[in-house]
Amino acid sequence: MVKVTVDMIRERTGMSIREFIARGATDFKFWVEALFPYRLKWFHVEWAKLYYNNKRVCIIAHRSSGKSTVLAVLFHLWMGFYEENKNFMIVSHNMSLSSRHIREMRRLIKDVELLHVLYPPDRGYSWTKTEIHLATGCKIFCKPYSENMLGYEALHFCLIDEASCLKDLSIYERTLLPMLAHHDGHLCIIGTPKTDTDLLARAQLPNSGFVVKKYPAIIEGKPLWPEKFPMSKLERIRKEMGEIAFAREYLLELRSEAAQAIPNEVIIKCMDPEYRFENEAEAGGEYYIGADLAMSPQGDYSVFVVLKRIGDKLLISRIERYKGMDFGTQLQYLASLWQRFKPVKMLVDESVFGSAVVEELRNKYGVPALGFKFTPQNRNAILGQLINAMKDQKIVIPRHKDCPYTLNLTDKLVHELTGLYPDKTKTGLDTYKTVTKHDDCVMALALALQAASSITVPKELIVVKF
Repeated sequence: MVKVTVDMIRERTGMSIREFIARGATDFKFWVEALFPYRLKWFHVEWAKLYYNNKRVCIIAHRSSGKSTVLAVLFHLWMGFYEENKNFMIVSHNMSLSSRHIREMRRLIKDVELLHVLYPPDRGYSWTKTEIHLATGCKIFCKPYSENMLGYEALHFCLIDEASCLKDLSIYERTLLPMLAHHDGHLCIIGTPKTDTDLLARAQLPNSGFVVKKYPAIIEGKPLWPEKFPMSKLERIRKEMGEIAFAREYLLELRSEAAQAIPNEVIIKCMDPEYRFENEAEAGGEYYIGADLAMSPQGDYSVFVVLKRIGDKLLISRIERYKGMDFGTQLQYLASLWQRFKPVKMLVDESVFGSAVVEELRNKYGVPALGFKFTPQNRNAILGQLINAMKDQKIVIPRHKDCPYTLNLTDKLVHELTGLYPDKTKTGLDTYKTVTKHDDCVMALALALQAASSITVPKELIVVKF
């Protein structure tokens, strides 16, 4: 049964249908509010303009702010009404979320008499749970995020809903971007942040090509959407969810930056999109290596970090990260790394295998490595040195967009760096804890920095075996 008739639209707007259609072509808010039971806020309208006017846009907004309704449903209906022969794809991490948007569009078209002009003559055959073909020649369809998107359509507009939930970002690069290339299409990614390395986080990196806008529930002490989320309601939600979950879901902060040992903004300032990993030493380069070894094939990762001195800074020249390597294999990889980079110094974690690691490297492979024992005091010392170096922007993190290997490994490093927090031991001593599952990349970097440090290394930190 039609809920909004043509006569009702005339009465609501005081216009003829021809006048209404003409104005609606350039006034998204007016068109939506005349046809549907939605009242758009200023930021909803801003989202539609951002999507329409930019080839790449990232919209990060708090939970229940209307992201999906406005951009997945209302925007695509508006575009499908006025445009001709355009393809619109909605992508999410699962089909049920994507198809829900198609189902809502079908319901709205059915409820509004004016939108019945969008029905094609063969709609019984061309409308499914996952796609609708409009009389304007436009097609709106949904797809789950997978390799199966490849080659499906050349896209004019694509929306990725809940982009922070996508797992394999290589699918985005290999499959989705080529679908947009043919028509130089528009891509909008939306969501609430979940990790430091998801697609939303990547879009915020320098030179990503994305226009990024954030919409937390509270801005300068005032609610973004006071009618739906007044401060009293937000404070109640904060108490129910807890500070950490509320900061992530409503303030768009993964963690409290005030508590992080290395704030996100510090890490971002250390990134440089001009650099990528090196596979071997550059002639005349000055290199240092730090190695954090895994105890068993089923345990943590073995991570090797190479630093290269560039003026008064140290560039992360390479990171290698392996799992499932036995003692002998780890030594072979370290020997290979030494041959490729000829470092001034290599500092190796010998807490796992004791002095055997240094003795084997020296005696069997001729590598003059130095050993480092991870006592609580030593660990704090090199982590403190790393934190200060990051804050002083002495570390350069390469982030070249055309090198997936560089991006993948530095993603892991960044994730670990943001999970480092000052803490106290049970006896009240200062220490650092990690809230991420692994800290191997951070520790290998800290070892490499210690190897490159001009500061005299205390004798108790270094164990040399001849």
